[in-house]
Amino acid sequence: MEIKNQDIIPVANFLGSLKLPAKVARGVAKFQKSLAEIAKDLYESEKDLVKQFGGSVDDQGRITWPVDLPTAQVDYQQAHKDLFDETAEIQPRYKEEFSVIKDYFASFDQDIDPQNLHGFDAFMDAFEPIEETKEAKK
Repeated sequence: MEIKNQDIIPVANFLGSLKLPAKVARGVAKFQKSLAEIAKDLYESEKDLVKQFGGSVDDQGRITWPVDLPTAQVDYQQAHKDLFDETAEIQPRYKEEFSVIKDYFASFDQDIDPQNLHGFDAFMDAFEPIEETKEAKK
């Protein structure tokens, strides 16, 4: 399954807001663990980008740019945007993980808090190609 880096946190937030049946919750927990690993790698990539463009990141995640590099921040912002436009691939951690999640969300019709709409949409977009692949095999 593929998901854009920019959607990792909104999807994790959406999934974290749900009450789920145990079997689905297990699949979602494994999926969220994958999202957390990608988010951690993404954070490290962000820090590396800052350093690449001459900035520094303190222990609280605050970025400092040197005065003698006036375009560093602008150049970094474009590279950061490109990083977040990249797509991450998530593999299931156990055989039924994606099918259990997919089956549950095929008939999902709960109210969604407005702050989680983007995460819900990105999550459903990520799972749609999996459904199409399953249908194509029948």
